[in-house]
Amino acid sequence: MAPVLAKLRPRGWSLKYRIAFAVAAIFVVMVAITNALQMRLLREDLGRMLAEQQFTLVQRMAREIDAKFETGISVLASTAALITATDVAQPLHLREEFRARPALLSFFDDVLVLGPDGRILVDYPQVEGRAGVDASDRQFFREVVRTHQTVISEPQLGKTRGEPIVQVATPILTLDDRLVGVLVGVIRLYRSSFLGRLNEERLGATGYYVILTRGAKPVYVVHPDRTRILHERPANGAAAVTNAIRGFEGSSEDVSSTGTESIYSSKTLNLVPWVLVAAAPKAEVFAPLVAAQRRAWIATGIAALVLLPVAWLIVWWLLGPLRHLSASMAGLREGEGDFVPVPVKRDDEVGALIERFNLLMRERLDAENARRRSEEQLRLLADNVPALISHIDARGLVLYANSCYREWFGLDPKAMVGRGIEELFPGPDHEVSHENRRVAMTGVSTTYERDVQTRQGMRTVRTSFFPQMGEAGVVLGVYHMSVDISEERRVQAELDALARRDPLTGLHNRRSFEELLAQAVARCNRSGRRIALLFVDLDHFKAVNDSKGHEAGDEVLQEVAHRIGACVRMSDTVARLGGDEFVVVVEDVASRDDAAAIAGKILEEVRRPISTRAGDCIVGASIGVAVGEGKDTDWRDLLKRADTAHYEAKGAGRDRYHVQ
Repeated sequence: MAPVLAKLRPRGWSLKYRIAFAVAAIFVVMVAITNALQMRLLREDLGRMLAEQQFTLVQRMAREIDAKFETGISVLASTAALITATDVAQPLHLREEFRARPALLSFFDDVLVLGPDGRILVDYPQVEGRAGVDASDRQFFREVVRTHQTVISEPQLGKTRGEPIVQVATPILTLDDRLVGVLVGVIRLYRSSFLGRLNEERLGATGYYVILTRGAKPVYVVHPDRTRILHERPANGAAAVTNAIRGFEGSSEDVSSTGTESIYSSKTLNLVPWVLVAAAPKAEVFAPLVAAQRRAWIATGIAALVLLPVAWLIVWWLLGPLRHLSASMAGLREGEGDFVPVPVKRDDEVGALIERFNLLMRERLDAENARRRSEEQLRLLADNVPALISHIDARGLVLYANSCYREWFGLDPKAMVGRGIEELFPGPDHEVSHENRRVAMTGVSTTYERDVQTRQGMRTVRTSFFPQMGEAGVVLGVYHMSVDISEERRVQAELDALARRDPLTGLHNRRSFEELLAQAVARCNRSGRRIALLFVDLDHFKAVNDSKGHEAGDEVLQEVAHRIGACVRMSDTVARLGGDEFVVVVEDVASRDDAAAIAGKILEEVRRPISTRAGDCIVGASIGVAVGEGKDTDWRDLLKRADTAHYEAKGAGRDRYHVQ
């Protein structure tokens, strides 16, 4: 043994030294690379996550601002609908009405009533010198006078106080659509209103929010630096903000006009031509990560100094038995045929190594036997799976088919082996399947769904082809599986139907109604026929819930839905938007008078007492009717007109209809 060991003794640096230093060096390099890569990926992930969170926050805040504008406009319009020409002529009385109805001041800092000539008749809260001020030169006033619609002004300086404001103006109209005044809600941008509070909001320690107008010369509506409000945005501002003004919504990184690298997130507001932008300095966002990276590098250096000698000692100890193993294996010979275990002659590390080698070979033989048994079990399993499974070679010949082929098509799986798949399934009905198999033969997996005629009837199946790859990327064949998904499709169809129905009345819900209305308007636009939309809002329904209970209210809603359906044709659409609001879509209506007649018929039906388990209930309805004519009708505009007409009917005393 000694002469053999002498021959195997290395010259110069031994293998254990080389491996020890190589392992230590590789470890140090890999740790360094891993730390650097991990920090980079972590920085990217953190930046992406923070950008997504910041954009989500901006979206939420934009929705809140839009919702507050929308609520404020609704309250302002509702208040204007209650003001008459007599009220406008009595400023003191009208100011007392505002004092008794403080709801407006929860949305606006000031409320004004302007006469038709643009002069301020009423202001609340009262400010000395404001009554009588002429606002006829304001663009928003001229726009309200021209359109008789609610208008949100551009940010501007107030005439009385000289501070930045935004004004929401809505017309005060008589029943014959004559303008008798303009109701104005004033939002002061310096105060802590729902806009002013954004001046004080912060992202972290130094991040901030701004709102800018969208136009050729954007100006600041909200900015933490109040001196910038109503001033134009600097020309050298961040490109991310420029993109936001042009309509981009999302998050991106850029450098501000002051040279600060920041994460910007932007969202365009819906009700006003403004954009909300949030900016968070990257230095602040990534400060914890930079500190963690510095600590990681220090820890890596310390670990390298400690692990270098430890690795050398471990490798030196682990490689010691190799000298004995080399000497023992020099006398072994390789045999042909079945494996013959190498005799174990030593009770030391080398003996243990040889024993493990013998054990490994026995386990390999056992594994091969187990693999063969597993293949048999898999074949048995495949034959009992309720799906078509087959193996097809590159020539299109079947190598294997499971027993499901017999159940579905009456084919013997054993007789299928060796036959061409296109011979077994000829004709155009199977061409899609053959085409996908040919695609899989190029090395690309394919999955598709189709209907297949079987012995049990038509089935919807999901079919997949997977390429069998050989050496050098050569495709040897394909594996095929078809699963019956008929029940899955049926359940999905039922769920889709339930998602489009109101569970109480069985009518179409808002989602289904909007789809059907858009389709109906498109059909009428193509044919040039008229379409009518009736917006039905029950009167005194709250009294039913309060006096009779919600169960009686549900019975009333069900009966009203039934009565409305009885008033229209089977081809017309009736839907419940929610609460006590219903809509009716009438296609191919002959004239506005016919639409009005339908509304009158619904009114008569709704007026009749409704029997419930809690007693008879009486409700009415306010109906807004909008008629679409021509080829340029828009379904959203039609819905808006019907909603406006329904408010006209309510304002005129309820229990009636109004046609726009």
